[in-house]
Amino acid sequence: VRKVTENPTERGVLRPAEVAALIAAPEVDPRIRVAVLLGALAGLRRGEIRGLRWGDIDEGIINIRNNRPDDLADKAPKWGSSRVVALPGALADALEVLRALSPRTAPGGYVVYSAARFAEPLSGHAIDTGFARMLHGIGIEDDTNAKVEKRTPKDGSRQARALVFHSLRHTYVTIARAGGLSDATVMAMAGHRSAEMMARYSHVGTVIDFQAARAAMEKAVAPKAEMATGGAI
Repeated sequence: VRKVTENPTERGVLRPAEVAALIAAPEVDPRIRVAVLLGALAGLRRGEIRGLRWGDIDEGIINIRNNRPDDLADKAPKWGSSRVVALPGALADALEVLRALSPRTAPGGYVVYSAARFAEPLSGHAIDTGFARMLHGIGIEDDTNAKVEKRTPKDGSRQARALVFHSLRHTYVTIARAGGLSDATVMAMAGHRSAEMMARYSHVGTVIDFQAARAAMEKAVAPKAEMATGGAI
């Protein structure tokens, strides 16, 4: 029996300075801001963001218990990756703003809710559209017509850089590792598990220093002096 060949789609990642810009950028919809920051600063998948409820958020941590794929009911996170992740300050602040505006803040209420149906989460399409809008706000152009016009996307555009919402999860892992977190800690908080790693890291979630993890993520995306002059970080 031969293993099926895998051809994973290459995903782009945001630079730390771009994540810092997203944190600082104005956004008219606080639900979109929270969704984007949950991906970039906590590594949640889009379905996990849609399935997140207020009761999953504790002091300094987020419990990932649910996955809400498009047009489906809540189910367990992908690959059984229920986990706990650190809650950085910028994300905590955004959540508090959203909580103050939310019509359903009981433990069972969805954090990123639908404005049309409060008992349901925001649609995946709305999250993707909002993500593209926030990228545009920090100078990353949306060149969606390139494929229709059968041309190469413009340099630096979202399409040329292969930036999709799932890129935020790749960005989270990249920044967390660059911030000095151990691979074991990153793997546990991102919910990445393979058969070989399962036994080695299955209990890592019980010994994570969440305060250190929050500090590392906040330091990694803190605005640097170079941003004011347009320099890269």
